[in-house]
Amino acid sequence: MRFRLHAALVHFPVVCWTVAAVLELTSPLRDEPVLFNVDTAAAALMLIWLGLLFVLPAVTAGLFELARAPQGRDVSRHSALHVTLVGSAVICFTLSGLALQGIAGFDLGQLFIRMLLSAGLLMLMAGAHVGSWLVSYCEQASSE
Repeated sequence: MRFRLHAALVHFPVVCWTVAAVLELTSPLRDEPVLFNVDTAAAALMLIWLGLLFVLPAVTAGLFELARAPQGRDVSRHSALHVTLVGSAVICFTLSGLALQGIAGFDLGQLFIRMLLSAGLLMLMAGAHVGSWLVSYCEQASSE
């Protein structure tokens, strides 16, 4: 069994984006925009950009892992689904980060930002599930 760099690196963007989404999605439930003396909107924005920074080495490692994966119809189909789901999540988090930062042309309402974060989180979870299938399949194929 060899060390899988992609599996180790993907935890960083997943955690950043999950915490950012939870902070932003639960903000209407709190009386103040501060939690433990931290501005939650600023923390969510920082975590979104940090996740986008961490996703670059994770994607690079994933492409190298994919190149070494056993070839077959199942691997190709699941790889394409994994890339599509996670890529869509990256787009959702990028757009929500731009909107939260107030970049010109991305002045979206809070409800739409929360919808983007929710969709990104759901696609991220689905992509992680497909990715875990890929790892399991490749481990099984390499042991045979």
